[in-house]
Amino acid sequence: MSRSTPHLGHVHLKVRDVERAVAFYTDVFDLEVNDRYGPLAFLTFGDHHHDVA
Repeated sequence: MSRSTPHLGHVHLKVRDVERAVAFYTDVFDLEVNDRYGPLAFLTFGDHHHDVA
């Protein structure tokens, strides 16, 4: 029986200023905005719909 390597699927963050958080995560971690839905932003490293929401 093989074991899968532990990993982090995605992270949901509650922030006061979404635009400021998006700027931070795109600038510092090179994430890309993949989708927006009202006040929500979905950011990705590229392999999944979102890694940070």
